[in-house]
Amino acid sequence: VGAGFKPAQKGQVTALPLQASIFVAMTEWHFKSNKNRGGKMDFTFTREQDMLRNMVRDFAQKELAPRIPEFDQTEGEWPFDVMKRIGQLGLTGLAIPKEFGGNAMGHVALMIAWEEIAKVYSAWASHLRGFVLPAYAISNFGPSWAQTEIVPKICRGEYQGLMALTEDTGGSDLANIRTTCVSDGDHY
Repeated sequence: VGAGFKPAQKGQVTALPLQASIFVAMTEWHFKSNKNRGGKMDFTFTREQDMLRNMVRDFAQKELAPRIPEFDQTEGEWPFDVMKRIGQLGLTGLAIPKEFGGNAMGHVALMIAWEEIAKVYSAWASHLRGFVLPAYAISNFGPSWAQTEIVPKICRGEYQGLMALTEDTGGSDLANIRTTCVSDGDHY
């Protein structure tokens, strides 16, 4: 899927590189193109993707832009209301299968959302990526109980997905993270 990606063993947590989302998005476009255009690449958005783009653009301009001074504060409370709103809009479930609470619009849709949010405030596009990655990893590689109990709550904005991205040996190079989480009885 991506450079250095290794599926988690039972009881371990692992990382999924961002490059994987970009690769999958391009693959989705390629298959759409081959199916609908006789093998030619077609980068036009579907009707649903256009609707998503307009909805996310509206959200970013009307709900994020007025709060940029608040977001730029170095102290204060994390704006959980924004994360919950992002979940309510379905943005954390764009690349998540419907059976786990997502809307299965795919990686192209996710990248559309990232781009529209980044046009207004790039940090929230990065936050959205952080909210999505755990749900994506669990829905594809996690245990069934987590797929049905945790992922839908992340998709709805009830839980916040997080990712840790630094080590003393690799810094923030996600493809070379070596830390794992191993189950040991009732704790890790």
